[in-house]
Amino acid sequence: MIHDDEKFRSSIKNNAISDSKALNREKRMKLFDLDEDACKEAKEGLEAGKKGWYVFEGRLYPDLFIESETHILVIEGKRTEASTTKNVKYLSHRSQMARHIENAIGYCEGKKKVIAFYIVEEDCGYEDDCKPEGFRKDFEKETVRKSEESRKMLADSFYGYTTWQAVSKSLDINFDE
Repeated sequence: MIHDDEKFRSSIKNNAISDSKALNREKRMKLFDLDEDACKEAKEGLEAGKKGWYVFEGRLYPDLFIESETHILVIEGKRTEASTTKNVKYLSHRSQMARHIENAIGYCEGKKKVIAFYIVEEDCGYEDDCKPEGFRKDFEKETVRKSEESRKMLADSFYGYTTWQAVSKSLDINFDE
């Protein structure tokens, strides 16, 4: 989905500025107005991994992250949720799983195979969203635009889902106790 740049920026700007403290509001206004000093400060803070007025998405951790020499396994478990997570505070559509995969690829600098999937309840009602086709449809709606290469990397890293019941049976673990 392609967004009109001005409409896209305006919608994020309005949400991000209205929800800020006074000092942050002023800095964010400058950032959205592409003030050179504000852009430089934001870029330096982000590159240093610092949290500040320029951060629009909170920290995110998958439920399970396993790393080997050649692979990274990313699992998001859903037990009580009514659907997969599809938004963040300032963005109307931002897939939690897409963020997990993007972060894993960035972490390993694309040098390892990322394998991501959900574990959900049987008959959860949103199984189609957890299949590769559903995931592709979901990240095509992303508020944050992605290149064709990024979309392919996301799609190639997502494998679908299994259920808690299947995991329970396979590992002989009762999750309900």
